Amino acid sequence: MLCTRGTGEILNTDDIKKVKAQLHLIELWMREKLKIIGGKHE
Repeated sequence: MLCTRGTGEILNTDDIKKVKAQLHLIELWMREKLKIIGGKHE
């Protein structure tokens, strides 16, 4: 599946995979931060 940027250029699947991987890492990092702030330790 292809996505387009605002400029209209087409992203290839490798770019999409990289972005998704980065978002996943950020999400995990944010969850860890929230756990620490909330004082919840699993």
